[in-house]
Amino acid sequence: MLPLGYYYINTVERLRLLVKVLFFTLVLHLLNIAVANIFDLGTSDYLDQTFYFGAGRVNITKNILVLVFMLPVTMLFVKRYRKTVLAIYLVGFLIAIMGIKRSVLISAVVGAITYLLAKQRVTLLIRAALVTAGLGIVMILAFPRLVGLFQARFEARGERVELTGETIESEGRVNEIGTVFKAWTAGSFKHKLIGSEVFNDRLYFNSKRMLHTDYMIILNGSGLIGFVLWFYLFARIIREKNRYYKFLRNHILFRELNAIFWVLIMTQLVLSVAGTIYAIELRCLIFLIWGASLGTMKGYLIRKSTNRIAVPANFKNTAS
Repeated sequence: MLPLGYYYINTVERLRLLVKVLFFTLVLHLLNIAVANIFDLGTSDYLDQTFYFGAGRVNITKNILVLVFMLPVTMLFVKRYRKTVLAIYLVGFLIAIMGIKRSVLISAVVGAITYLLAKQRVTLLIRAALVTAGLGIVMILAFPRLVGLFQARFEARGERVELTGETIESEGRVNEIGTVFKAWTAGSFKHKLIGSEVFNDRLYFNSKRMLHTDYMIILNGSGLIGFVLWFYLFARIIREKNRYYKFLRNHILFRELNAIFWVLIMTQLVLSVAGTIYAIELRCLIFLIWGASLGTMKGYLIRKSTNRIAVPANFKNTAS
């Protein structure tokens, strides 16, 4: 998906089409969840008969959150029905939060902070916190049933959401860190370098439970070399983005793409704690957006240097 976005989505117009497709993808996710709740289809994770997520289960909220992060870029291309589009993104965000997945909740907070820091809006970060608090009060007063549903699901998830000492000790993801490091330390030189049974850790540990953290899956399966290459991949993507972005800092579209780029980097790092390396759709979304961002930046610079193209009127630099 990274080269697909990089080589094919290499103009602002093609980026606009991708953003449009991603928006309708979000709409389809929301329609799917609406139908699931009308007919009680799929699972109601963490608390039975409260909120249904369809056959995709609660993990679908990870994909929804990534799509919601595209809001700032989408709004640059939307000229009509802006309030409707904004409302759809808000509904998507609320549904993502309703899943009560720790990785999604943390990613939402980290993503929002990263976005504002990338835009160099520290004061806006403070204002956003105050606005969020205000909206929370409004939601409690205007939609008491929705808040009650969220509270019930949160309490059902309670001891898994709260990071108490007892929870950490009993958490499988924490225990597996010790298991993998112990196996890596006691393993052969080959195991230390390139790992064993990549993506087949259940056979290696003779266990029915698969490893649930990407970092442990990679270290055990591909060794130290694979672990380093994993982070080197992100370093190369960041380096490639910086090659182009340093010439595009005054372009509002690319400023938003840069901010979203860093949001997805941080989200990716957080979600990897929850073990998403097997989630093809989630990784496809993230790497496609990265590829499209890099391709559009590079394509814009090439066309600007060869054809001396002007900045589109609706994307000119603004004081905001």
